[in-house]
Amino acid sequence: MQWWPTLWGVRNLEGDEAKAAALEQVMEGTMLLEDAFVKCGKGKDFFGGDTIGYLDIALGCFLGGLRAFEKMANIKLLDETKTPGLFGWAERFGSNAAVKDVIPETEKLVELLKMLAARATAHHGRAICLVAYAYQSVSELWPTLKAIRSAEGEEAKAAALEQVMEAMMVLEDAFIKCGKGKDFFGGDTIGYLDIALGSFLRWLRATEKMGDVKVLDETKTPRLFGWAERFSSNVAVKDVLPEVEKLVEIAKFFAAKAKAQ
Repeated sequence: MQWWPTLWGVRNLEGDEAKAAALEQVMEGTMLLEDAFVKCGKGKDFFGGDTIGYLDIALGCFLGGLRAFEKMANIKLLDETKTPGLFGWAERFGSNAAVKDVIPETEKLVELLKMLAARATAHHGRAICLVAYAYQSVSELWPTLKAIRSAEGEEAKAAALEQVMEAMMVLEDAFIKCGKGKDFFGGDTIGYLDIALGSFLRWLRATEKMGDVKVLDETKTPRLFGWAERFSSNVAVKDVLPEVEKLVEIAKFFAAKAKAQ
């Protein structure tokens, strides 16, 4: 998902030329995802085969944001002609009975993003410079979260948790550097980086519940813990985030399917 920062950065660019160049990068990334779907899916409905798998869930987390971006920018990224495989996958994933009630409503996301765009701060450039740093830790964190959910035995769970906590400490450091004593990565108010990382927050909570572990720890990662509490309780965000219990149900459902295959 290396094109994701570029995708959200498009909204803040000035001038048609700059936007066109950024959109070209986004489309290149989308075409890579199309190719990945063809190779992974091998003619099946999902990246994971006939049924939704880990990779589908990982990429599906971005689907609501992608739809909101399409609406805000008045463009079509998932195109039935240019990216038929990815387009079909998104339709099937989004309409799946276990998923459709969890994906945030496009209109609510658009409202949220417009409000936050209006609050854009002078710190935008600094946040963009640090986004790769934060995303690197997220890319390392996501697979280990899955490992915790599927770990059998205390030793395996402890090993997975150790990896997760290493990534969490990197994010803690990123928050200190980005926030500089403020409430959010973006400063006094929620910004681009908060939204980008906040999209993973409820999956993190679901993993804690399933694995009976504490990942966001008030003692080990106090700044990140406080950020998560403030972000989740924000009036503009709380109704958009999916319910933890529903995510737990989804993860258990697909874990059972994977084990049965």
